[in-house]
Amino acid sequence: MYTLNKKNIFRLLLIVQAIEISIMGSGRLLQFGPLTLRMYLFVIIILFTFSVNTKINKEIFLIISLTLFSFCFSLALGFLNGNKLSLILTDIKPLLFIFELPFIFYTVNGTPKIFKELGSVFKMSGILLTLLNIGIIFSILIGFVSFTEFYSWASATGEFFFRPLENKSIAIGFFYKGFIYIGIGLFFFLYTPDKKKYFFVSIMIIALLFTLTRGFILSLLLTYIAYYILEKRKKAFFIIGIIAIIVYFSLNYYLSFLGNKEVSDNTRLLDTFYILKNTNFFTFFFGHGFGSFINNRVSVENSFLEIFYIQGILGVAPFFIMLYKSYKNYFKVKKNERIIFSPFFYGIVFISVLSLTNPFINNPIGMFFVLISYAILSNNKPILNSI
Repeated sequence: MYTLNKKNIFRLLLIVQAIEISIMGSGRLLQFGPLTLRMYLFVIIILFTFSVNTKINKEIFLIISLTLFSFCFSLALGFLNGNKLSLILTDIKPLLFIFELPFIFYTVNGTPKIFKELGSVFKMSGILLTLLNIGIIFSILIGFVSFTEFYSWASATGEFFFRPLENKSIAIGFFYKGFIYIGIGLFFFLYTPDKKKYFFVSIMIIALLFTLTRGFILSLLLTYIAYYILEKRKKAFFIIGIIAIIVYFSLNYYLSFLGNKEVSDNTRLLDTFYILKNTNFFTFFFGHGFGSFINNRVSVENSFLEIFYIQGILGVAPFFIMLYKSYKNYFKVKKNERIIFSPFFYGIVFISVLSLTNPFINNPIGMFFVLISYAILSNNKPILNSI
């Protein structure tokens, strides 16, 4: 008989949160009063975390301790530097999500089979977002939906972005913050024995192409190259060569739809040079503090550089620990059993690469999947025993 004990409550909360995050972008489409559903779930989960009466994993304790120390130091630096409170809070708010790690780790450890349910959520959300993307574009093309009305509504939400073309018109293809889960969902189809997987993978790639976002396409290619280097070393150079040829002949054609990107590319380079120029011995370890401007802007596209500039290497360390340990734990699994963990591991690779040009890992949209995958890969033995 199913009983709603603490473990089951934790499991349900985590699944609900996975559904919400993997579909709702930054969460602003579901706002109730002053807070979004995501914020309410976060508060509930943090409160439940304090009810956990178990020995704290040493690695989790280290990550949370480093995060707390870095937060306190960066907060103090922000105030000492006279940074605005509103900017300090803007920097802190998305990073608070990392404090869900103990809850996520405990839930995965307590109910190992949840990894299958989470995998199903990411697969279905990927397909749902793919169908919505292609469906909206097709509806606009046949005149069923007015592009002007859709553009007006979507732009007002702050969740959608449209690409200006060379002739100063707006491309029908659009970017929605939640579309990162099309890329993640793609890995859950790719690493499955389902015979129909290549059909789903194909339409998901088409949907990502319709976003007219270089970062998605390049991150997918680099993740796929990483897969062949790490998993199929003997075939890696041949496959990489084939991919390079395909990219050479197709990428320039695809990029021609995106207009001139020299300004955005130069901005990213200037941001990098600015951060390096303004890094000394002290800021290398502790950063400049929350609320600090980066090259006269509140934030930059490279998530890791932004965290480094604001919090120093102490702020980046928790993420590097999770990425490194995920890599170690993944390759501890026997090769013939590894495929069930591949979507989680290569999903982390995808988000990490994407975060070099887009702010994902330093906000709940990308951070949630990293925390989930880290917890699952850290608990690979109980998960394998539960199958």
